[in-house]
Amino acid sequence: MDTDSLKNQTDPAGDGQEFNFIYERKTVPEAARYLGTSVQFLRNDAVTNRHGIPRIKVGSKVFYLKRDLDAYLLRQRKKGGSA
Repeated sequence: MDTDSLKNQTDPAGDGQEFNFIYERKTVPEAARYLGTSVQFLRNDAVTNRHGIPRIKVGSKVFYLKRDLDAYLLRQRKKGGSA
C-alpha cells in the first residue's frame, strides 16, 4: 500500500471515526511525550496491559494512534471531589 492510499483511508477500523494514519500515529517516544509519561510507562503497559492503551506493531516498530491516546487521557479524568 502506498502513502497516498494510506492517506485516503478514512475508517479502516470500521468504527465510524475518521483519521489519517500517516499523521495520527505516534512512535513510543512521541506517545510518551504526548501523554506526559515515560517511555518505560508505555513499555510496561505493553507487557501488563494494566492501562489498556492500544498499540500497533509493524515488524519491530510500535506505534500508537493519537485517538487511542486521547481516549486513555479521557478515562483518566476525575469527576468532582478533590484531586
